[in-house]
This record gives sequence, structure tokens and C-alpha cells, in this order.
Amino acid sequence: MRPRLFIVTDNPMPHGMAATERIKCYAKAATMQGIPCEIDIFHRTEVYGRAPRNTEGNGDMDGYHFHYIHNTPLRGSNVISRRLADWADKIRTVAYLHKRLQKDDVVLLYASEEKTLTRMLALLAHLRGTPIIRELCEYPYGYVDETPFTRIRARWYLRSFFHHFDGAICISEALYQLAQKHHPKGKYLKLPIMVKERADIEPYQGVRPYIFHGGTMTERKDAIVSTMKAFAQASHKINCGLDFILAGPKSPHEKELAEIIRENGLQDHVRFLPLLSHDESLSYQKGAFLTILNKNDNLQNQHGFSTKLGEVLISGTPVITTTVGEANLWLEDGVSAYIVKPGKPEEIAAKIVQAYNNEKERQAIAEKGRQVAAQYFNTTYQGQRMKQFFGELHER
Repeated sequence: MRPRLFIVTDNPMPHGMAATERIKCYAKAATMQGIPCEIDIFHRTEVYGRAPRNTEGNGDMDGYHFHYIHNTPLRGSNVISRRLADWADKIRTVAYLHKRLQKDDVVLLYASEEKTLTRMLALLAHLRGTPIIRELCEYPYGYVDETPFTRIRARWYLRSFFHHFDGAICISEALYQLAQKHHPKGKYLKLPIMVKERADIEPYQGVRPYIFHGGTMTERKDAIVSTMKAFAQASHKINCGLDFILAGPKSPHEKELAEIIRENGLQDHVRFLPLLSHDESLSYQKGAFLTILNKNDNLQNQHGFSTKLGEVLISGTPVITTTVGEANLWLEDGVSAYIVKPGKPEEIAAKIVQAYNNEKERQAIAEKGRQVAAQYFNTTYQGQRMKQFFGELHER
């Protein structure tokens, strides 16, 4: 029997943010190697009271299938019934896989803070002799705020839960080393960001050249306030020849951002958009003059590798990023990206001005970055590595 890949997750399908797109890339990479794949969603993802982005309980995409375990992404109106449904859907997930799993299969759990389901799935998989692996694209559990409590909780997770898995797919070298440290007997694959070129997406045409930011708008992860300060500094040196378009959820720093815009007279040069569909976001990305991924120096960014970076590079858009994290193992300052130190908005401003005043250099950097993404972050190459890794898991 051919091995099958079961991706178990609480992320939405088919529309979502970076995690959704990475899961799609796993599924596509597997199917391209002849490995049947399905995505099993154990959590109803659409928030009650908001217009849902996903309404279908199942569907087919690029040769693989996704389905919500209770056949709907919609949550009920009653808070108690929602909590009961969350538990029931976990049990349904285990029951569903109990009927489906074979020894040749692989289970990939993509749910960063799920504890109860981890135990149940690990028990089921090991009874069947089926390898179960964890997806590691961020520092595991509890470091979003980096308080003393969350640090203790994260250490407990690392000591208590790694042994449930036979291994992990790690997005960065830092996570690869972390996994080996806490579960030396496991098997691990370092598999970076994956992207697909989309020739069918037309670039958005702005009134002026524009910098684009799509995704979260927090200071901790994306240093959005620092980035706005950099744009303000640069705008004075280039006589406001650029716009800044930001798309995503409402920022918790809305007042501070508005103050920077007002103080620097940038009301006509900064535009906030709601969370866009993936295709809409790619259109803005393709048409952008520049993108800034301003990663602060913290554990989350030290261990992660932004999926958004891959989409920026493959779109042919030059990027300014920082010296924090995995990106520096793949990109070179002045060759395939503009790279600055974290927490230095003045350095970002200088790179914006440099890109604005040096068109040929900017285009050369964009093309080199695109080549890096096309060569190393494509689903064909990484799918071959996944297939080999799955074979190694079954040799244990």
C-alpha cells in the first residue's frame, strides 16, 4: 500500500493566513511525489458573529482533499455548545483516524498548543505502528508574550510532549537543534519555507510606487511601529515619492501609528486595508516597490522563518529584513536582500532611500532573491526530501 499523509490541524481551509498556506504547500509537495494527502481540521475555525471566510466543510485542491471533522467550519451561537463541540470534534478526529490509519501512513500534527489531542493521536498512531510527527515552524508553546509564567510553561511543554512524537519537520536550524536536544531519539527534517509561483496573478498598480505589508500588525513580531517610523524618516528624504499600504487585522498600536502618520503629514501616503484573500495579497505583493519584514530580536523570530518572506521573494519584490533568524542563512545583504540590524528604524530608512535612488541595484537584488526562492523553496524539491524522510520514519 502507498503511504498516505494525514495532516491534522486547527487552521482554516481553504482561506487563512500563513499557517494555512504552509499546510497547503505540505499537501501539494506530498501529492507531487505520489503520496495521497488529506487535511483533517479538528476545530471549527470561523468565529461566531463575524462574516465567515470559509463556509464549506470539505473540498479538493491541487490533488489533495481537506475536510472539517464535523463537516462544517461554522461555530454555533451558544458558548457552552461551542465548548462541547470543540471536545466532541477532537474525539471525532481520533475515531475517524482509527478507521483510516494504516501502518504505512504518516500523521503530521500542525497545531502548536494542542495537548489533549496530541496524547490521543500519539497513542492511536503508536498502537497502529504509524509514525506521528510534529510540525515546528515556531518556538513551541508559550513564548508569545515571554513572561516568567509562559517561559516556565514552555519548558514544561518541551520536556513533556516531544517524546509523544517520532520526529518533527522543522522550519529552521534553531528549531531543528531544539527538537534534537529535547528528544534525541526522534527523526527530524529541516524543511524551510515553501512557495509556489503564481503567473496567473496580476500585479496591483498603485498611484505611486508603494511599500507593502500584509499580515499581522504587532510590534513584537513585525515591529510595525518601528517600520512606520522608518517610512516616515525615509519619506522626508525622497519628498514623499512612495506610499505605504498595509493589509491585515486591526493593529493594537493603531493610535501610535496614527500619531506618526499625522506628525509627518503622511495621511495621503499611508493606506490601511482589511485582511485580504491570499490572491489579493499576492497581487499587492507582486506590484510592490519594496517589502519590509522588520523582525525584532526575540525567541519567536530567532527560531522562525517567515512564510511571507518566500512569497515576497518569489513575487520578484525586493525585501528589507533584519539579521534575526533563519533568513540570514539564505539571503545576503546587497545581493539578494537588504539586511539591517533589529531595532534600527534609521537603518531601514536608509535602505528605503537606497532602493529608491538605485533602480538597477534594486532590480538586481529582487531578481537574485527570486532565484533563491525558486531554487530552494519550491514544492518539487522539498517534496522529494519529504518523501525520503517519510521512508526513514518507517525504517525505525
